[in-house]
Amino acid sequence: MNNKEDSFSEYLKIESFFLLIKPEDNIYSNTSIRNSFFEELENLVKLGLKNIEISWSNNENWFDFVYLNCNIIKIYPIKSKDSSINILNYKNIDFIAAGGLSINDLKTYKSLGYKAVVIGDKAIKNKKFDPKIYEWLKNN
Repeated sequence: MNNKEDSFSEYLKIESFFLLIKPEDNIYSNTSIRNSFFEELENLVKLGLKNIEISWSNNENWFDFVYLNCNIIKIYPIKSKDSSINILNYKNIDFIAAGGLSINDLKTYKSLGYKAVVIGDKAIKNKKFDPKIYEWLKNN
């Protein structure tokens, strides 16, 4: 088997992990707690941390919270949030939809402004990749 190297593989050698953060609700309402959190996070970024995933919260201040220098936001699971999030208000961020999607959802979510979708469990049908994925790839 050939050992294939690509730019993403090279990137992963440098950036080996994503830090998943699941803030408690008080971080959205308490300025002192939020500032302390951002100070700690900034220290990690200064040390070289680049990949941060912040879990979704139904708190109205969540978007303002994640608007700290985020380039990409993955909304997961999208099915419960697809109509409640107006991503077109955020011009400097690319959004990715994930969770419960199939190749059939690609056109819909692209039309809503999402740059990409993550196809997980619905990619495989009867222990084979969904034939519609092959069809889409051939046509695009």
